[in-house]
Amino acid sequence: MDAKCFADDSYWTDTFTDRLLNGLTPAWKETDQYAQVFGVADASEPDGVNEAPISEDALIPTVRKAYYATTKYVDAVIKYFYDGINRLPKSIKENTHVIITSDHGFLLGEFGRLGKWVLTEGATRVPLAIIPSKRFLKTYKKTKTGTTVQAPVDHIDVFPTLLEMAGIPDEYRPLDKGDVLPGVSLSSYFSDSTNYTRAVSISEYETHYGSGRTIAMRSKFFKYITYTVPRRTAFLFDYRGGDKYRMVERENFIDDPAYAEVKKWFENLFQKAMNEKDEKAWLTIKNIKPIDHDFSSTRGQNY
Repeated sequence: MDAKCFADDSYWTDTFTDRLLNGLTPAWKETDQYAQVFGVADASEPDGVNEAPISEDALIPTVRKAYYATTKYVDAVIKYFYDGINRLPKSIKENTHVIITSDHGFLLGEFGRLGKWVLTEGATRVPLAIIPSKRFLKTYKKTKTGTTVQAPVDHIDVFPTLLEMAGIPDEYRPLDKGDVLPGVSLSSYFSDSTNYTRAVSISEYETHYGSGRTIAMRSKFFKYITYTVPRRTAFLFDYRGGDKYRMVERENFIDDPAYAEVKKWFENLFQKAMNEKDEKAWLTIKNIKPIDHDFSSTRGQNY
């Protein structure tokens, strides 16, 4: 990488954060009901990543500006990358798959936090774009480009997808006898973006030196956050359109009678996985239809 993407610092100075409406960024009052749980109880280990203190008035605006400046720079790098691919010999260029993704999200002041180490949407949701090669598209003519998948997927699904795209047969995939890849190929979405491959996507991390794990299950429209320590509070969030919709967790429906069926579905799925008690526990969610796969995207029509 060289400096050709930006000849100056315009990626930093020309961001739109100074023009953001106040309504586009969650106010502290909207999320402070969860700040104690998300902001304190789920903080990283003492010797882990320490989020910056956010008491200074200028800190959050500065971090937000840095976040969007980074995003702008990444956009330029992607173009730079594609320009390089287009200079390759045709035989290589037309046989190259491209995957664009990120390892995690980043909180920008929600719940009184900056950074990650929490399982809310802002810290776990990432982009995932799979761009098949021209050769692949010519071979598999049913592949539809430019489609968007609404069903849950996981990063562990990328490797099985690439194996299938490369035509590597199953018998060459195991690393050891009895080994099974935890992910599931996403290739079925290439011809039908309304399909499903897993019940939920999973995010988890260990808290406070082995005192338990925080686990989030994300279906098409819902997220269920629970803990391996029974005394902890559980959460159920609905990300569908509504008065408080903006992909920020504002309402916990875990005890709402209207969401009892959804809650029970997540609880059963969690217990099924926990009962496995081995590294293959999350295989139990593969190829299971999400409870909300056919739900309306408008809140209130199903729940």
